[in-house]
Amino acid sequence: MMARHDRGSFPERVDFLNGPGFLDGGTSRTDRGLPEGGPKLVLSPFGVFDFEPVSKRMRVRSLNPGVTIEQVQKQTGFELLIDGTPPVTSMPTAEELQILREHVDSTGVLRERRRA
Repeated sequence: MMARHDRGSFPERVDFLNGPGFLDGGTSRTDRGLPEGGPKLVLSPFGVFDFEPVSKRMRVRSLNPGVTIEQVQKQTGFELLIDGTPPVTSMPTAEELQILREHVDSTGVLRERRRA
């Protein structure tokens, strides 16, 4: 989960890795001796993203309400994969909000950070 979505948060290249994802894409992760796997999803204020299985490039899975492809691409430091017109991200159900509020953020710390 990323709290911001801008070119600083999503650069084309980084100088330091504290948790390697797919590195240069393709098989570069396993080529460097890391186990299979890597990130599955990225959540940002703009939407939900996954990774194309072969190239491992980040791809738009859905956009949050009111967000455009142009807006998200302008704020991303690399070319995103876009398959057709992405759907709008589903809003959480009342049950999901209850779980988030009572079990994930039971003290309200995350909600307070968002307001700041």
